[in-house]
Amino acid sequence: MPILLGTAVLFTGVHGFNWTAQEARGVLLADGLLLLVALADIWHWRQRRRLFQQHPHEPWRWETSWKQLLRPRVSWGDYVGPILAVLFLLLVTTAVLESLYRILGLAFMLPALLGLLALAGHHLVRHESSLWKKMRRELRPGQPSLRLESIPLALGTPCQVHVVSRPGLPAVDTVTVRLTRTRERRETVRFGGKSKTQVHRTVEYEHSQKVDAKALREHRDLGLLLDLPKARRENATVWHGDNRCFWDLEVSFDGSGLRPRYRLPVYSTQVEKPGADRPQRAAAASR
Repeated sequence: MPILLGTAVLFTGVHGFNWTAQEARGVLLADGLLLLVALADIWHWRQRRRLFQQHPHEPWRWETSWKQLLRPRVSWGDYVGPILAVLFLLLVTTAVLESLYRILGLAFMLPALLGLLALAGHHLVRHESSLWKKMRRELRPGQPSLRLESIPLALGTPCQVHVVSRPGLPAVDTVTVRLTRTRERRETVRFGGKSKTQVHRTVEYEHSQKVDAKALREHRDLGLLLDLPKARRENATVWHGDNRCFWDLEVSFDGSGLRPRYRLPVYSTQVEKPGADRPQRAAAASR
């Protein structure tokens, strides 16, 4: 898709319109960035396919790029539509202001620009949407990372994770830890000759607890013990297909509005930690 989009931008931008040399260079730069994104996507796909062939029964190795240190999850899919709408409005507004400037001059264009800015500011302050609040919360700077002791986290066992301390975290007395399992089911519904994909999300498991944040106040990592329930194999983390399953950990810094959310690799297989059984093996070998 990035390659096709980049080719379309290059063709329409250079041949379809009478751009200036500077605008043509901008189009070529955008096309080059899209091609780099396409190459990175192809490389990631090849890595995932290689890991799948090497470890077909260990999906945590190839379903996604799991790391020991997790960053807060951002729901970019919820923001694509509004961001594209805002960009379209900016494009239309720029074209209208440019027409005013060319036809009526700066004396008419400048008041129109100031009026639009005032209207946008008023709408932002008085009618701030929940989506904008969520975006500000998720993209808030200074959010902590989550360090896992092992990958994956095994169902039916207690697992230790750590909230990594960093400068700028709010000094709160307690944090609320919320662990959820969400089922996402995609269904294609046909209406006459058209088809539409509907996404149904159901929270199947939820557990909350309050934890003293003394370690974070002392600029140390905060250890959290997650007691994962016993569940069937189909309740493990599944990223692909029409029936997905996600385990999310939300850490709310009470009273501050900071609520980073992390997606966890939870599976039904216990992974042995490196070096965990070396003393027993050494003792057995010495007998």
